Amino acid sequence: MVFVSKTSQREFHRLYGNEYASSNVIYIPTRLGAKEGEGCPVDGISRPFLLTVGSIGDRKNQACCIEAFAASGLAEKGWQYVIVGGGEPGASTAVELAKQTPGVVLPGYTSDDELRWLYRNASGFVLMSLLEGFGMPVIEAIEHDLPCLVSSSSILTEIGGEAMLDADPLDRKFIVTGMRSLAGMSGEERSRRISQAHTHLCKFAREPILASWRELIERIG
Repeated sequence: MVFVSKTSQREFHRLYGNEYASSNVIYIPTRLGAKEGEGCPVDGISRPFLLTVGSIGDRKNQACCIEAFAASGLAEKGWQYVIVGGGEPGASTAVELAKQTPGVVLPGYTSDDELRWLYRNASGFVLMSLLEGFGMPVIEAIEHDLPCLVSSSSILTEIGGEAMLDADPLDRKFIVTGMRSLAGMSGEERSRRISQAHTHLCKFAREPILASWRELIERIG
């Protein structure tokens, strides 16, 4: 068996035991070309803003994040909260909340150029997901030098490493604190966290990951 993270591996064995011939973790490599190309501004969005990328719905927990943004007082200070993605089950709740909450913008799907512009111009990245397969948007946020706020004790903290700010995704007050921390982060702390995160990204370099697959296939071939 091959898992994409230690988190998923650990949870599988907790549920189903350890009586298997093999159990390996091989991460997903970073997406090629994520940073390459021009950026294209998105209508209705201006700096400063926090960014969330991913399907919108109950699983991704955007409704709780919108409530946290409203409680944070950041909109009154000129901040926006931009949530990018298409809908999945539970999306209607988040969409209705967004309509009622000043500063929240849901542009829907974006082109790659628009997404690059959002990553390049955001001041921080938020992903309070309740269930995540891997968390590629966190890697892309790190590649664009964004400090991140992610769900505690999840695959996202494993993917992001110690540089992540984290919060209980079910407790709004902790998300509020995290959003305020992103918005008020000093230049020195920002640089330190980004440097830590980039060092952690070495785990997701393509060639070592492909080499791990080759080694596994040769071993079982």
